[in-house]
Amino acid sequence: MKIGILTFHMAHNCGAMLQAFALCSFLNSFPNTECEIIDYRLPDIYTKYEFLLSQPYVETKRFKFEKYLNDVLPISSRITDISLAKPYDLYIVGSDQVWNPNITKGYKDEYFAKKFPPQAFCISYAASSGVKIEDVCTFSKKLSYFRYVSVRESWLQEDLAPFYSEKVTLCLDPVFLIEKQEWDSHIGNFNLSKYVLIYSFDMTDEEYDLIENWATKNQLPIIELITHKRKKRTTIQYFDNYGPKEWLNYIKNSSYIFTDSYHGSVFSIIYNNPFYCLSHGRRKNERIYDILQRLHIQCNDIGFYYPDTRSLSIINTERLKSINYLKEIIGQVENEKNNI
Repeated sequence: MKIGILTFHMAHNCGAMLQAFALCSFLNSFPNTECEIIDYRLPDIYTKYEFLLSQPYVETKRFKFEKYLNDVLPISSRITDISLAKPYDLYIVGSDQVWNPNITKGYKDEYFAKKFPPQAFCISYAASSGVKIEDVCTFSKKLSYFRYVSVRESWLQEDLAPFYSEKVTLCLDPVFLIEKQEWDSHIGNFNLSKYVLIYSFDMTDEEYDLIENWATKNQLPIIELITHKRKKRTTIQYFDNYGPKEWLNYIKNSSYIFTDSYHGSVFSIIYNNPFYCLSHGRRKNERIYDILQRLHIQCNDIGFYYPDTRSLSIINTERLKSINYLKEIIGQVENEKNNI
């Protein structure tokens, strides 16, 4: 069976590349499946990244992202139009924020399976709108090209229910489909020491002060993974020469994490590392708080989230549901192929 995934794989963003790898790798673990990522790059996104990647301050890590994209991700030949994609037995849209109009500059037909061949078997997996949908009725009509719909956030599932006649399945982000030990094998070991880690796209002076006080109290150095230009502090070690594998190692080996990143939070959960959600009181990240609520991960008295025994049990249950969603669809595709 040939499977093609349409997602945000080319963004020089660790979470985007790792979720793309996870879904494709998991599907390739099934017998007789050949899964690859359709190398289509939405111009509205890719043009922005081409400009950002031309800036001198990102040059040091650009090579590692490009190497991961070319050497690790199983991708198809590059296409400039979805209609030029080679035929697949199963087309999957997602995960990531493929339905976020702020990212794609409006809802794009490519990510609603409209441009795939007529009668193609198309599904979404853990697709996210990132933000609340203003006109759910109109949005729901865009889903008519999918045989099955899976979303990543519970509020999206709830919002669609009154308007979309078919079942909407709630699934976990693809990175949960791979066990922690498999991630360890994928990223290797960089022998990092314990430290406080900052991975954030937007920081305030008050938050920096909070982190410095916490690190001093716990006698730990501070490492920040640079995401954009910002004023540097002498108390912090800054690193910008990282790709997806190095990024995940920084998270794995940290003692505490301060982040406003969805995948920064999710991988902290996977590695059972306490993390502080920096979007408190500044900008509420619905995607992060939704996964925390779904997995019953509570904030402790000093502000850190950490999965307890109950949360780990829920993760296993939700992971099995997500796996079964994909298994059932693969089984149905195989049956339809055999009956042709």
